[in-house]
Amino acid sequence: MKSLISIGTILIFLNLSSAIAADNLGSTIRQFGWERIIGTWGDAETKGKIYKSTTKWKFKDHLIETLNQNFHENKKEFSLMGYNPKKKEAFHISSDNKGGSSIGNWTFNKNEAFLNLLFITGEKQESALKIKYTLIDNNTMEATILLPEPIMIKMVRIEKSKPLTNHWTE
Repeated sequence: MKSLISIGTILIFLNLSSAIAADNLGSTIRQFGWERIIGTWGDAETKGKIYKSTTKWKFKDHLIETLNQNFHENKKEFSLMGYNPKKKEAFHISSDNKGGSSIGNWTFNKNEAFLNLLFITGEKQESALKIKYTLIDNNTMEATILLPEPIMIKMVRIEKSKPLTNHWTE
């Protein structure tokens, strides 16, 4: 009887451990097919000569970093996406080379993801913004800034994700 309880306890523990291990950013984005966001994307019109975004794992399954570059505005933005396991929520934080910053959260479903942001510009203008991302296929994505007159940017994959290469990313 004692060994049955021990085996039962071990099985329950293993099941809980699997559930806990799966409760991270990687499992969240994979659940909805958003692991495809990893890689380098550019505006479809110029293949990244106007706008380029590189997204990669910083810590596999736990932290994603993104570098966005708008070459017309000479603007660079560095962002991190992480996961709060207690709230079961993907969060966002970023800063740019013009003194602006933002915080927000992500929600995902099958082909769409929404980024809700609170931001402040380098000129101290504060506002909120919502961006909808739509995966058209593995190599095409649309980013739509949801304003009274939405702004849509069609993005194409320029480069697929590269394997993690240093000890800081594993």
